[in-house]
Amino acid sequence: MTDRHWTINADKKFLDKYESLKQSSGGLFDNLKKTVERIKDNPLIGDPKTGQMKGTRTTHVEHLIVQWKLDPEILRKKHKSDLEEVYFLSITHHDKMRKGVRQSQSVEIELQCVITFFEYDIGEELNLLYNIDCVALNEPHWKNDGKVTIKGKVTPMDRDILMSQLPDKAEIEFSDSGLI
Repeated sequence: MTDRHWTINADKKFLDKYESLKQSSGGLFDNLKKTVERIKDNPLIGDPKTGQMKGTRTTHVEHLIVQWKLDPEILRKKHKSDLEEVYFLSITHHDKMRKGVRQSQSVEIELQCVITFFEYDIGEELNLLYNIDCVALNEPHWKNDGKVTIKGKVTPMDRDILMSQLPDKAEIEFSDSGLI
């Protein structure tokens, strides 16, 4: 896995198709998942498109085509450091690809997070965390080992806000494994 500095987002249509393919038999979903991970790590793979699909890239996974766009659009590896976002558009059967370009509906992707405090006396710190607007936190879980854990969700764009507000008594782990 590479050190990604860009965010990963996806269209609702892409996520719906990705979820439906989890139930497919054979190796189609495994191949799709591997391809999506490769794209997330190196979004310049695939074919840059022209014409009606200009500004997007595609790659085949068996009979399907995965389509994504880059923001800002870059074509060369030397400009990869300028990349801010990889946005997955669609997973479409090869014969229906041009229809997959037209209608898209953005979905806000969230990162799962777990905040761990290493002591019980954290009332003030909890209040600070619960007052951060961009974070959705669940109730704290008080463990027998003296730790307190809180699970929650944050958007990739708001991750830095949460990190900057995190008390010294706490550590945080993020997981995007549930995204795509």
